[in-house]
Amino acid sequence: MWQPEEEMSIYEAILARRSVRNYSTREVGDGKLKTLLEAAVYAPTSMHQEPWAFVIIEDQDKLRQLSDRAKPLFALQLASSGMARSGYKADLLSIPDSSIFYDAGTLVLIGTVERGPFVVADCWLAAENLMLVACAMGLGTCVIGS
Repeated sequence: MWQPEEEMSIYEAILARRSVRNYSTREVGDGKLKTLLEAAVYAPTSMHQEPWAFVIIEDQDKLRQLSDRAKPLFALQLASSGMARSGYKADLLSIPDSSIFYDAGTLVLIGTVERGPFVVADCWLAAENLMLVACAMGLGTCVIGS
């Protein structure tokens, strides 16, 4: 398991975390990924369902294919929410060679097949834990919510 060289308080991680949209080619590594997932599963849940599932994708061809398949779904979601009129992410979705994952080398998908009033919120809580620990590790993250 990854151990920090310097400790960052949770408050410092909250203040330091930013959405990153430009990534280096440095690999995250299995030890760090294990730590990120461990932090995610320690997130609170509303009904103690722990409804989440995690998929890690590091293959660039698969990331590109997933991005290409997701773009029309995101565009549809934006249109139905009324946010497409604001121009929010519409430019990124219309560029053929763009990646909705900003060319990140590692993607952690967090999702659920469970049903219930709070399962989506539980997944967001897991994502927040993961992102704060990533920040403490010096890794960049960006929410791609849909």
